[in-house]
Amino acid sequence: VPSPRALSTTLLPEDIELLRQTCWDFAENELKPIAGAVDRDSVYPGDAVKKMGEMGLMGMVAPEELGGAGMGYLAYAVVWRAENALQSSVTVVVSISSVSCGKENGFP
Repeated sequence: VPSPRALSTTLLPEDIELLRQTCWDFAENELKPIAGAVDRDSVYPGDAVKKMGEMGLMGMVAPEELGGAGMGYLAYAVVWRAENALQSSVTVVVSISSVSCGKENGFP
């Protein structure tokens, strides 16, 4: 079975494909090395979460005028998939920051 990273993504818009590649690189380089310790020792991955915030991955679906990234749900799904593949606790933080800013709060 090929890795999700290797699957064809020709149907993604160019900006979403770039986001996907960036997130997979981040997951490989930043999350994979700490995944065992985070899960085993119940350590909050604060440095990784901070870096993801700096990358604009928090509040992804909220409009920019309200402090979000304004990226939409396709971008959110791509980020969620990449990060969840290697470190699910970080994905929870991204999910909470994005979904809590989503439709249930009046955003498209």
